[in-house]
Amino acid sequence: MQVVEILKKKVEMVDRVYEYEYRLIKGELTICHKYDNTKIQSYGIEVERKDFVDNKIVNIERDDIKNISVEKEKVHNLMEILYKNVVSPIHFIEVIGSYVDNYTADFDFDFVG
Repeated sequence: MQVVEILKKKVEMVDRVYEYEYRLIKGELTICHKYDNTKIQSYGIEVERKDFVDNKIVNIERDDIKNISVEKEKVHNLMEILYKNVVSPIHFIEVIGSYVDNYTADFDFDFVG
């Protein structure tokens, strides 16, 4: 897994600070068809939130979805939605889950043979 792009946002509250990182990640997926294995590049998202109290980390939440799509732009747009709405790693799957479900068609390939 390789980080391709990072969007960061800081939210300051009265008693704590939240730092969010939204990472566009690139990986590889192996698709099996009959007796052939084909490796394809895929993209996913990792979301992390660090909670600070008095400049000390008191909590870290992190989650990811690998292999959302083979199309980088689609995954980037999802990451932008998360960033603009300051979505927590705890809730990000709920927010983009229906998009991810629809993007599974991106992995359907016509194989010759």
